[in-house]
Amino acid sequence: MRVERLELEDVEGRLERPAPGGQAGWTFRRGVRIRLHAQGLVGLGESAPLPGYSVETLSEVRAALVEVGARELVVEPAAPVCECLARALRTIPSELPCARFGLETALLDLLSRLRGVPVHRLLRGDAPPPRLPVAALLMGEDVVDVVKEAGRALEVGAAALKFKLAGDRGWARVEAVRSALPDATLRLDFNQGLSRRALRPALERAARLGVELVEEPTQAWSWDHAAPPPCRVFADESLREQTARRELPSRVAAGELAGAVLKPALLGGLSSCLELAEQVRAAGGECFVTHLFDGPVARAACAELALALGAGPAHGLAPHVGLGIWPGFEAAAVSGYRITSHDRPGLGQEREA
Repeated sequence: MRVERLELEDVEGRLERPAPGGQAGWTFRRGVRIRLHAQGLVGLGESAPLPGYSVETLSEVRAALVEVGARELVVEPAAPVCECLARALRTIPSELPCARFGLETALLDLLSRLRGVPVHRLLRGDAPPPRLPVAALLMGEDVVDVVKEAGRALEVGAAALKFKLAGDRGWARVEAVRSALPDATLRLDFNQGLSRRALRPALERAARLGVELVEEPTQAWSWDHAAPPPCRVFADESLREQTARRELPSRVAAGELAGAVLKPALLGGLSSCLELAEQVRAAGGECFVTHLFDGPVARAACAELALALGAGPAHGLAPHVGLGIWPGFEAAAVSGYRITSHDRPGLGQEREA
């Protein structure tokens, strides 16, 4: 089957409040929405590299997608999914993971629609769990405000509460929420901001607070002590590098890492994430899925990946500040603080984006 047309739509907008991270957070997001047309159907995808975080730029992503659109793109609906994806993605190098993610999402949406099944069923043939947990990212800086925010998140269904800490600052918020909500599941993300000197005390402090896990706390993360880390550590930013991905299973098996944070836009798509997750699980670790503050089509794709993965830690797919600039899309798998299985074809969108 020949893809009749590839359309690219530039999308951009200012966030209502800065997304946490980077030097001072992100206040503006740009990306491209992809539409693949074939046999009267449309497959949707999104590519929105995060400036200063992603390994490629938006101009590089767009150029790669334009080149794909200039060639004849052929997919075989009845062939194994992995073969269809590999053939279609061969012209986009691995150094452009966000471009691969966007095109792969559109292809999976289109193939799933042609076969009349949801994306998660195309990726994994057996039925997924009916519902998966979601973690909320707490944005408040004031101690009183963040306690209220945490309580509201739990009331509407969040299964875990995540804090982003700037270096070794921000512990007062974590301690206040732990005191107010002693049974809440907490996790921390330092965005590799801890110094080597501050690493062990921070992990010990997290363990005393009953923190579920810490996302990669320092650059060039390693643990050279005989005993395992006092708090479970998940690989995140380092997975931008091929070497880190290759070494991940052995580090999990050795107890240095407990698992991985899967960002499809950073790792080259859903199929790449599934492959990595299989290796991590075989080594005894766990994985969960999150985003790059991109749009609702990307979030829907991440939710389909979560369903394909099945049970595990709460996924970082709660509503976020980047969704509002990408209007006109509703998906079946994720809404609010719920990821649920469904039977609608493709990404399960209820109307054209």
